[in-house]
Order: sequence, then C-alpha cells, then structure tokens
Amino acid sequence: MQIKNLIDRAKDASAKSLGQLAADMHVKQSAITAWKKGDYRPGPSQIIYLAECAKIPALETLAEIESEANPDMAGFWKKAVRELRQNQG
Repeated sequence: MQIKNLIDRAKDASAKSLGQLAADMHVKQSAITAWKKGDYRPGPSQIIYLAECAKIPALETLAEIESEANPDMAGFWKKAVRELRQNQG
C-alpha cells in the first residue's frame, strides 16, 4: 500500500481532516503533505496510527509498507506477520 493511499483511507474512514490527523500524531500538517508526495516517510508509529484510523490491520499494514520500502527485509516482515497470525489462532 502506498502511503498516500493510507493517508486518504485514514482521513476518509475517521472523518478527520489532515490537520486533525497531524495534531493527533504530533506532527505538522506539512509533514503529512510531504508523506503524500513521497518526499518523506512516516515512522512506524505514524503508520500504525493511520492504519487504525483507516480501520485496517495495523501491523499487517506496517509490514506491507516496510516491505515495499525495503524489499531486502520483506522476508522478515512476512515471517513476523505469519507468526502473529499463528499466535492469534
């Protein structure tokens, strides 16, 4: 999932403005704009917060985004998600 899409889904699902999302994450609204443009990436905590606002699985979303950003580490993220699912089971 692209960060831009995650932000849009979070905004729509939570009915919050970008300013409200930014305030909740203790960042400036310009940071979110930069994330949407691809100039910068949010940290793991922000990704999890946005996923929760979007009402999608937070850790799986984090794993997907991190895997796309760093394909060399994708195997570790897939393993972590697999273990999480097994432990929930």
